[in-house]
Amino acid sequence: MVDSGHGIHIVGGGLTGLTTALLLADRGLACHVHHAGSKSKDTGLTTTMNAVTYQRLQSLGVVAGENDGLAFTPITAIGVSDRGVGKCTSANALLENALIAWDSPPHDSSPLAYVVSNHGLLGRLSELVAASPLISRHSNSRITGFQATHPKFGEAAACLTIGDGQQPKYMAASLVIAADGSRSPLRQAAKIKTIRPPQNQAAITAIVTVAGLHANTAWQAFLVGGPLALMPYDIDGAAGNKMALVWTRPANDARRLNKLSDGDFIAEVKAASANAFGGISAVAKRASFPLQSCYVPRPFARRLLLVGDAAHTLHPLAGQGYNLNMGDGVAVADILAQATNDGLDIGSRGVLVRYGRRRLAETASMAVACEALNGVFSHGTRGMRQVAAIGMAVVAKTPFKHMAESFAGGRLLAPFNRLNRG
Repeated sequence: MVDSGHGIHIVGGGLTGLTTALLLADRGLACHVHHAGSKSKDTGLTTTMNAVTYQRLQSLGVVAGENDGLAFTPITAIGVSDRGVGKCTSANALLENALIAWDSPPHDSSPLAYVVSNHGLLGRLSELVAASPLISRHSNSRITGFQATHPKFGEAAACLTIGDGQQPKYMAASLVIAADGSRSPLRQAAKIKTIRPPQNQAAITAIVTVAGLHANTAWQAFLVGGPLALMPYDIDGAAGNKMALVWTRPANDARRLNKLSDGDFIAEVKAASANAFGGISAVAKRASFPLQSCYVPRPFARRLLLVGDAAHTLHPLAGQGYNLNMGDGVAVADILAQATNDGLDIGSRGVLVRYGRRRLAETASMAVACEALNGVFSHGTRGMRQVAAIGMAVVAKTPFKHMAESFAGGRLLAPFNRLNRG
């Protein structure tokens, strides 16, 4: 049975949806992107990506040059601690006293990771999508329903409902790709099993100014109640002292912190971080949102694939969300391109199962790792935290450190996620 010709429809116009569309177009596949059409605002949220994801964005034309208005701040060193750092205020001191730390290899000048503005990245992706002759963007297309079969075409197409009220529209699709977020209405409509660990935490984000220099060093402390992370974030001509803060707290405490003045909030961050990087002197673009992790073991149903947060929403402690989302998009593009070359129905079960199998190792291992780390360090007893800290310190002295670094950098699983050009 060959493709019935109703096309690929991506539901969701965020970072994942637009990235997936560009990856499909890069493989010569046409698609439609549906989103509600609200104008994006710069809320100060950032995306952290590993070197492999950055290279893929380069290949898509997202990274155009140093003076193109979209700044990617490199991370050349990462330090992890299980506590405040006392008098270790400089970047070098933080790394020297970390439980585990990574530096760019001496023979390799390429950064370990990059930090970029969500708003800026979304704008660049939007520009490239608008310029692509293979992508049709429907900016006011509110999807209100999904059915695996179409009333006219039967099993040869899925059916998307656009709008509601007196005159809803029905659109046929050979394949629907759900990039509609962690609460994915399409996932719910298809009744796909979702695992949701109990969680009562919120993430507090902000752009902060530190008294010292970040030296392109990212630092994270696993504190009781949730981790606190500071990532280098040079924007608007910053001279190495701007950082992106992500602080996980129990929901009740997050509400308390959100009500504080900037001055009182800065004092709380200084105390929690023990004046890392010399302490925080200013804060901007404070925001907060509840955390709810989820994982979908089988991210597909009849004529439907889940990508990004619709398939796996991770705790932000590892900064791996967009990396996994990119991996989803790469896998979809590879598999659909091969299926098209083989004359297969792109929405057939065999094609969808290939996607689920390909993504299983990376998504499952990252979901388990994030939940375990957050559970032990945020909610574990003092003894559990001490054992885990000792374990991390031991790992730092063994070859497993390099394996962990390769995993986080996207290199360990690269053979499973590479862009096949054949």
